[in-house]
Amino acid sequence: MGYKFSWSPIGAMRAANNPAVFIRAGQETQLSAQELMYNSGTVTFNPAIELESYANRDSLKYRELYGLKESQLIMRGTLRYRGYTWIVNSFKELGIFTEDAVVKTTWRKYLAVKLEGVSPRKL
Repeated sequence: MGYKFSWSPIGAMRAANNPAVFIRAGQETQLSAQELMYNSGTVTFNPAIELESYANRDSLKYRELYGLKESQLIMRGTLRYRGYTWIVNSFKELGIFTEDAVVKTTWRKYLAVKLEGVSPRKL
Protein backbone atom coordinates (compact mmCIF):
# COMPACT_ATOMS: atom_id res chain seq x y z
CA MET A 1 0.00 0.00 0.00
CA GLY A 2 3.01 2.32 0.43
CA TYR A 3 1.52 3.81 3.57
CA LYS A 4 3.52 4.81 6.63
CA PHE A 5 1.72 5.17 9.94
CA SER A 6 3.07 8.11 11.89
CA TRP A 7 0.59 7.39 14.68
CA SER A 8 -1.54 4.51 15.89
CA PRO A 9 -2.80 2.20 13.10
CA ILE A 10 -5.97 1.67 15.11
CA GLY A 11 -6.50 5.45 14.95
CA ALA A 12 -6.51 5.31 11.14
CA MET A 13 -8.99 2.45 11.24
CA ARG A 14 -11.27 4.25 13.69
CA ALA A 15 -11.17 7.43 11.57
CA ALA A 16 -12.30 5.44 8.53
CA ASN A 17 -15.16 3.94 10.53
CA ASN A 18 -16.58 7.22 11.83
CA PRO A 19 -19.16 9.49 10.21
CA ALA A 20 -18.18 13.00 9.11
CA VAL A 21 -19.98 16.33 9.25
CA PHE A 22 -18.75 19.47 7.49
CA ILE A 23 -19.86 22.60 5.62
CA ARG A 24 -20.07 22.43 1.80
CA ALA A 25 -21.59 25.25 -0.28
CA GLY A 26 -22.59 26.88 3.01
CA GLN A 27 -24.71 23.88 4.05
CA GLU A 28 -24.12 21.27 6.72
CA THR A 29 -23.26 17.96 5.06
CA GLN A 30 -23.22 14.60 6.81
CA LEU A 31 -21.66 11.37 5.62
CA SER A 32 -22.17 8.05 7.36
CA ALA A 33 -19.18 5.80 8.02
CA GLN A 34 -20.39 3.63 5.12
CA GLU A 35 -20.48 6.62 2.72
CA LEU A 36 -17.25 8.24 3.85
CA MET A 37 -14.66 6.58 1.61
CA TYR A 38 -17.01 6.59 -1.39
CA ASN A 39 -16.99 10.40 -1.22
CA SER A 40 -13.28 11.04 -1.48
CA GLY A 41 -11.76 13.72 -3.65
CA THR A 42 -8.43 14.28 -5.37
CA VAL A 43 -5.78 16.84 -4.49
CA THR A 44 -2.95 17.37 -6.97
CA PHE A 45 0.08 19.25 -5.68
CA ASN A 46 2.02 18.74 -8.89
CA PRO A 47 1.96 16.07 -11.64
CA ALA A 48 4.00 13.72 -9.46
CA ILE A 49 1.87 13.93 -6.31
CA GLU A 50 -1.84 13.19 -6.52
CA LEU A 51 -3.50 12.38 -3.21
CA GLU A 52 -6.98 11.36 -2.12
CA SER A 53 -8.85 13.47 0.40
CA TYR A 54 -11.78 12.60 2.60
CA ALA A 55 -13.67 14.28 5.42
CA ASN A 56 -12.57 13.46 8.95
CA ARG A 57 -15.13 13.42 11.78
CA ASP A 58 -16.70 16.70 13.02
CA SER A 59 -15.59 19.89 11.25
CA LEU A 60 -18.40 22.09 12.60
CA LYS A 61 -16.61 22.98 15.83
CA TYR A 62 -13.92 24.80 13.83
CA ARG A 63 -16.40 27.29 12.35
CA GLU A 64 -16.67 29.33 15.54
CA LEU A 65 -13.26 28.42 16.95
CA TYR A 66 -11.46 30.00 13.97
CA GLY A 67 -14.04 32.67 13.13
CA LEU A 68 -15.16 31.02 9.89
CA LYS A 69 -18.88 31.82 10.17
CA GLU A 70 -19.10 33.13 6.59
CA SER A 71 -17.03 30.34 5.03
CA GLN A 72 -18.76 28.23 2.39
CA LEU A 73 -16.44 25.26 2.87
CA ILE A 74 -15.16 24.00 6.21
CA MET A 75 -13.81 20.48 6.16
CA ARG A 76 -11.36 18.82 8.47
CA GLY A 77 -9.84 16.24 6.17
CA THR A 78 -7.27 13.55 5.66
CA LEU A 79 -4.90 13.09 2.72
CA ARG A 80 -3.75 9.63 1.63
CA TYR A 81 -2.00 8.13 -1.38
CA ARG A 82 -4.19 7.30 -4.37
CA GLY A 83 -5.90 3.94 -3.93
CA TYR A 84 -6.19 4.17 -0.14
CA THR A 85 -9.97 4.66 -0.09
CA TRP A 86 -10.49 1.75 -2.51
CA ILE A 87 -8.41 -0.53 -0.29
CA VAL A 88 -10.17 0.62 2.90
CA ASN A 89 -13.61 0.15 1.30
CA SER A 90 -12.60 -3.35 0.21
CA PHE A 91 -11.46 -4.21 3.73
CA LYS A 92 -14.67 -2.76 5.19
CA GLU A 93 -16.83 -4.78 2.78
CA LEU A 94 -14.93 -7.94 3.77
CA GLY A 95 -15.50 -7.14 7.43
CA ILE A 96 -11.79 -6.97 8.27
CA PHE A 97 -11.55 -3.26 9.03
CA THR A 98 -13.05 -3.48 12.51
CA GLU A 99 -11.60 -3.75 15.98
CA ASP A 100 -13.13 -7.18 16.46
CA ALA A 101 -11.56 -8.68 13.31
CA VAL A 102 -8.55 -10.16 15.11
CA VAL A 103 -8.29 -13.81 14.15
CA LYS A 104 -5.57 -16.38 14.84
CA THR A 105 -5.07 -17.83 11.37
CA THR A 106 -3.23 -16.97 8.17
CA TRP A 107 -4.36 -14.11 5.90
CA ARG A 108 -4.97 -16.60 3.09
CA LYS A 109 -7.29 -18.76 5.19
CA TYR A 110 -9.06 -15.77 6.73
CA LEU A 111 -9.71 -14.19 3.33
CA ALA A 112 -10.88 -17.53 1.93
CA VAL A 113 -13.56 -17.63 4.64
CA LYS A 114 -14.49 -13.98 4.02
CA LEU A 115 -14.67 -14.60 0.27
CA GLU A 116 -17.26 -17.34 0.82
CA GLY A 117 -15.10 -20.42 0.64
CA VAL A 118 -12.67 -19.50 -2.13
CA SER A 119 -9.79 -21.94 -1.93
CA PRO A 120 -6.71 -20.43 -0.24
CA ARG A 121 -4.72 -21.78 -3.20
CA LYS A 122 -6.55 -19.33 -5.49
CA LEU A 123 -5.61 -16.32 -3.37
